[in-house]
Amino acid sequence: MLGFLLLSCFSLVKEDAALFRQAIVDNVWLVIFCIYSFIGAFLLPRIFQQSMDVFPLRPIGMRHQFDTIPLFFSSQNITTAVYLIGTGIAALCCYIAVTRSKNLNPLVTAAIVITVTHASFGILGVALRGTPWDQVVEFFRNGSYSQVDQRTKSFIRINGIMPEPSIYADFGLAWFILCFELWLRHIRPPATGFAAALMAIVLMLSTSSTAYVGLAGYALILLCRAALMPRYLRADKLITIGAVALLGIAFVSLLMIASSEAAQAFEEMIRQMTVDKAGSDSGLQRAFWARQGLDAFFVSYGLGIGAGSFRSSSIVTAILGGMGVVGIVSFIAYLLQIGWPRRGAQPGSEAGDIADAMGWTAIASLIPALLTQASPDPGMDFACFAGIAIALKCRDAIPNRPADRAGNPTAPTVPRSAGWRHVSR
Repeated sequence: MLGFLLLSCFSLVKEDAALFRQAIVDNVWLVIFCIYSFIGAFLLPRIFQQSMDVFPLRPIGMRHQFDTIPLFFSSQNITTAVYLIGTGIAALCCYIAVTRSKNLNPLVTAAIVITVTHASFGILGVALRGTPWDQVVEFFRNGSYSQVDQRTKSFIRINGIMPEPSIYADFGLAWFILCFELWLRHIRPPATGFAAALMAIVLMLSTSSTAYVGLAGYALILLCRAALMPRYLRADKLITIGAVALLGIAFVSLLMIASSEAAQAFEEMIRQMTVDKAGSDSGLQRAFWARQGLDAFFVSYGLGIGAGSFRSSSIVTAILGGMGVVGIVSFIAYLLQIGWPRRGAQPGSEAGDIADAMGWTAIASLIPALLTQASPDPGMDFACFAGIAIALKCRDAIPNRPADRAGNPTAPTVPRSAGWRHVSR
């Protein structure tokens, strides 16, 4: 996949060097983050070799959860460096593709289809468990993960076609947020609302702590936005959200009252997936991994010991320990660029609304990574959301860019297709 992205980039550079340069300029903080990570992954482990003991990113032959080995350059540094370059290229390609596009409908349609499909795979995995369907999905579960029985007490954990529930929840959370943000902005509300609602229900039933932490964190972001930026949230949307939340609480309460056994099993499952994790072996190990990042930051005097040199349990400590000051500053600056309102933006434009939805999705999709991410790579999904958001912010802020040599505008205005939006402003 990375090879196809590289070929695409070379083709774009040849066809339209100016647009490619503009993509780099507008995504400069991510470019700095990825280039420093790539160079540092090869140099920093050698500079600080054996300066500290680390738990490797891919533990092979480790017998105890707190075992460590001396720091040295390994194949995981190369792998992580290549992944990070792929993340940067994905953002640039998405930026260029959206800038060239004259129709944004495929973006919205893709979000709806991906969300509904992902939720449907989760439902089918539970409904058809023990049938030949299990053999079908095993073909897709080809990651390097242990395939274990996904059960918690009497609840079947939802993992769709993913190897484990946490990966399923992480992917589904990002697309739920995107559809929900589009629904908030009244962009194809019946379809985006249905997709978001379906995905939210599956995530809540998934018994994944990743889903619960992600949903709780996103709910907190929504509350802060409602308090600080009330004009961005429509009153009818807030009423709908409140009504759905009350109905959900009432349904769960009635279910718990009707069956004490179900209430006890549900309570044990929630406790096991959330508060009990901190004191478990897994929780203690993750805390140990997170401390590695802080230790590496100080041992390397703020330079980092190289991306992929150690395993962390948070993207923040992974970046701090791996890429130091340059990595964390450039990454935070890029997040601010994604979420910050752009000057000169056209109020009420489709491009601006979709840009805001993509931007908030990119930021909020990192919530699980704050507690579970092993490496400093934010991932392809984040890169695509961020690249599209920045491209649309630029398009929305500068509606009349200079024409190219053929006389076509480099940033065409967004078509107002009939039936795409139904907003009363």
